[in-house]
Amino acid sequence: GEVKIQDFFYIMGSVSASSREGLDMMWSLFQSEFDTIHGMVKTASPSIMDAVINSSISGLNSEEKAKEVEEFFAKHPLPQCARTISQGLEEMRTNAKFLARALSTDLAKEEFWKSLMASMK
Repeated sequence: GEVKIQDFFYIMGSVSASSREGLDMMWSLFQSEFDTIHGMVKTASPSIMDAVINSSISGLNSEEKAKEVEEFFAKHPLPQCARTISQGLEEMRTNAKFLARALSTDLAKEEFWKSLMASMK
């Protein structure tokens, strides 16, 4: 059957939530098919494009990806979605900083986990 305009982003969200590869695939698809996607939803509620953006970028957790997203939307401005884009960028950068802090602790060391598992036996 045909997917209704208000529901099509659920498919995108499922792909992006499926795995790291799914998320990367979704972001790539969003970029390459932006004009088509925007054309489909431009007369619908702005919340639909917000959902599409969230489905495409939520989970990207590096400063490099944040810059890539920022550059993409600088070239493809969506003023009605500015808050969603801004919040997505903030989330990416916050998560990237958290990950960097976590990776600089003993939690990132195999010995920590071996020691922890040994202490539980």
